[in-house]
Amino acid sequence: MSKIIKLTPQCFEEVIKDFKESLSGAKVSDGKISYTKTFGVINRKATLYFREIAWTKMQALIREFDKEVAWHGVARRGIDETKDEYFIDDIMVYPQEVTGATVNTDQEKYEMWLMQHDDEVFNNIRMQGHSHVNMGVSPSSVDTTHQEKILAQLEDDMFYIFVIWNKKNDKTIKIYDLTKNILFDTTDVDVMIIEDETGIEK
Repeated sequence: MSKIIKLTPQCFEEVIKDFKESLSGAKVSDGKISYTKTFGVINRKATLYFREIAWTKMQALIREFDKEVAWHGVARRGIDETKDEYFIDDIMVYPQEVTGATVNTDQEKYEMWLMQHDDEVFNNIRMQGHSHVNMGVSPSSVDTTHQEKILAQLEDDMFYIFVIWNKKNDKTIKIYDLTKNILFDTTDVDVMIIEDETGIEK
């Protein structure tokens, strides 16, 4: 189920109230207090649409490389704000050094590569994807750290999509929409391919 990303004022009040209640009558055996709060899930699903050219490029990278490979996606929200729709219009491979299990970016070359694109492309690079070849698709600690760095740079009106895919077509998808304050995780996301102007295939 989808989840919230940012704590709202209502969430803060709920945390403070819940924390006070948990402290009432608490007995501390080792001088420490541990507190965890899980917020209610949101019953919404998103649809991630790939233009045919973007889907073909991404699948070719996953299929043809025997090492990990990473890419960016040129992405946008759907026009209808009442729907949770996101579109990947193109896939772009940036400068990187790869091994069987890692992808490393040369920051200087990467920044030069970014600056080569016009504003229309640059401002819509809103997806980070990479393959896990023949491994599972759970994010590694390196993946998680990288995602956190990207999310820290986002403003409140932005969104970002992370995908990990392997050759078995297993995938992990995370769509962080800060405007809507919702994180859509893999099971919350339907993937569709736009074949042409009239046909959509799942």
